[in-house]
Amino acid sequence: MQEFKNRNVFRLDGVCHLRGLLALARSLRRPDQHQHHLYNVFKDSAELHNALAWFILAFAIFNTYMVLWASRLNLATFAVFLTLEITEILLVIGFFLVAHGKTDFWLHAGGWSGIVTAAVAWYASAAGVVNGMSTKKIVPVGKALWGE
Repeated sequence: MQEFKNRNVFRLDGVCHLRGLLALARSLRRPDQHQHHLYNVFKDSAELHNALAWFILAFAIFNTYMVLWASRLNLATFAVFLTLEITEILLVIGFFLVAHGKTDFWLHAGGWSGIVTAAVAWYASAAGVVNGMSTKKIVPVGKALWGE
């Protein structure tokens, strides 16, 4: 929560967004892995997949405006939120399709997109750390796409 101390509301929102997704992933573990879980709350896997689709859709809606405002910061931050948006959209499509008995191809595409998102986020994070330790920019992050 260092971003709160630094009064960086945008990054704080982004971190909270990702923590919410991680909390969902942790709560949906199979019963044999964790004693408190949501896995058995749903009567069948279709209901579970449908609920996941709606839940991730809510995050995708939030992330849509974060993508727009990230474009005012720098290219690295914009790329993180853009790849996250793509991942969330692919997962929403995938979960809705699986809930209705269709192929899980889109879920796999969302998973691979999530890996790309992680790589982009690691780059942006490393750039923030390294550039924050130096008086000049060492790792390029790109300019804002629009703004003042």
